[in-house]
Amino acid sequence: MAPETTETMTDRVARLAQSSAFGRFAGFTVTHAQDGKATLSMPFKAELGQYTGILHAGLIAGLLDTAAGFAGVSLDGTMVVASQMSVNFIAPAAGEQFRAEAAIIKAGRRQIFAESHLYAIKTADRRETLIATASVILLRVEGAI
Repeated sequence: MAPETTETMTDRVARLAQSSAFGRFAGFTVTHAQDGKATLSMPFKAELGQYTGILHAGLIAGLLDTAAGFAGVSLDGTMVVASQMSVNFIAPAAGEQFRAEAAIIKAGRRQIFAESHLYAIKTADRRETLIATASVILLRVEGAI
């Protein structure tokens, strides 16, 4: 008899994350995904920066969107896509490491409302700065993890 494996929702979402070429290129790592909450981390790479040397706004939006989507998936494993997103850029995205946290605010039969926050982390002193927030509306779609 084969030993039972108990795969967590975080494991399942991390496996899903690896199927995304964009996420792999950017270096997204799922550190938590359970019960409508998700946390992702990403190291800064020069090829992800813009002309002033900080993280590009498009990548900021992508990380906030991905965190919200994984928070939605973590509810019950049902796949989701973003139907609307509003991003507020609060501070320059200067850091060596980034952490995105997302939480589901309300989950309906079809739509899911999420909030995401992105922090820049300076590795020298571990100082964290909130650099952006997002409100995201997700739609449930066919498929599950």
